Amino acid sequence: MDELDFNVTELSAAISNLPTRIGNPSDAELFRNIPGTTNVFSMEFYEESGILVPTTEWGGVAPKNSSGKRTAKSWTIPHMPLEDVVKAADVIGVRAFGSTAAETVQGKVLDKLQAMKNKIDATLAYRRSKAKQGIIVDADGSTILNYFTEFGIAEQVVYFDLGTATTNIAAKCQDVIDRIEDGLGQEVYSSIEVEVDRAFYDALTAHKNVREVFLGWSAAESKLGRSNTSGFEFGGLKFIVNRQKVGATPLVAASTGHAYPRGTQDVFLNGLAPADFNETVNTLALPYYAKQAGKQFDRGFDLHVQSNQLPIVAKPKALVKVSAAASAG
Repeated sequence: MDELDFNVTELSAAISNLPTRIGNPSDAELFRNIPGTTNVFSMEFYEESGILVPTTEWGGVAPKNSSGKRTAKSWTIPHMPLEDVVKAADVIGVRAFGSTAAETVQGKVLDKLQAMKNKIDATLAYRRSKAKQGIIVDADGSTILNYFTEFGIAEQVVYFDLGTATTNIAAKCQDVIDRIEDGLGQEVYSSIEVEVDRAFYDALTAHKNVREVFLGWSAAESKLGRSNTSGFEFGGLKFIVNRQKVGATPLVAASTGHAYPRGTQDVFLNGLAPADFNETVNTLALPYYAKQAGKQFDRGFDLHVQSNQLPIVAKPKALVKVSAAASAG
């Protein structure tokens, strides 16, 4: 079974090359990977003071440059391992899935790696989705990190009051934009997306001051051969329905949504930590790791897969929650 004796580098490359079948690809692009060499991700923040430079008389005394305030934050990157076993006996007389050929140990190993990667990808997708809401949530629903608490700020909420026919929805959208821009400070962005649940989306598109625009947009999308699931743009915001659930729990609560900027450089990051293997500690991290150990008498393999990633929101003040309600009450 020497042809199956891959080292950690080869097997990690193999699992990294397996297709990513879970999650929103645009979310993976939103978070910029920052590989590290330890299991702690550290960031330093610099708050500018006196951005504008005053004019001075020719030959006069130049004003002194003032230094901004520097702060640092660190977070431990969550460790996410998964293990399985492939026994040679498990493939005896077994047909490969979707084939008439007999199953092989090598094929079974790849199938197991893909299955474990799918679970890791689903977990990472879940964490990225919740990170856009300002929190990192574990598999049991407990909160690993709350970025609003970490930065000592309160979550911002804009109440759209969609049940009132006279509500100025365009003004509500502008309120969301203003708050995000204030949260970004000097950082530029390309667009703003709002992930909402179906109830919010339906109430928004049925609103008196939005309905006509929505019907025109929907008809244009239909003529172009596109569905209206790509996102409805109104008031400078792109509203996208998110109906995903983890178990019975929806990712977006009923009649709410979460707005976030796209096209930023340093708002959404993804910290990577190396695997805790002898040969990988203190090396530059990879997104995925895989390792195998032959069972006694070459009767199969023990498989170990891990991914150590932390989606980071460096400016949680640029995240805004939206609600279809008129107020918090």
